[in-house]
Amino acid sequence: CWQPPPDGTTFKFSKGAPWIMVALADDSDMITGAVGTAVNDSAARGYRLLGVACGGSDGGWKCLGVLPLFDPTRDDANAAGLGDVKKKTAKALAETSIAA
Repeated sequence: CWQPPPDGTTFKFSKGAPWIMVALADDSDMITGAVGTAVNDSAARGYRLLGVACGGSDGGWKCLGVLPLFDPTRDDANAAGLGDVKKKTAKALAETSIAA
């Protein structure tokens, strides 16, 4: 389990859309391509990604990485009487770009 440094240094952590966490990072130019590839590859396999970043007391931010989340449509989603339920995710964007 992570413990704060004994010198009292403070950190901020943030989670959110991967492209937002990359935009926070001081080295966003260097990591944009790798994160974009991870998002597209994971989306093509049905995963959503959550980005995580850390900010230090100096005000700088570092993107720590992305976490894959498997989030399939629930089996009972169509039983709500709303018709054929479709989720719009990055997977749909990845499939569209692959088909084009």
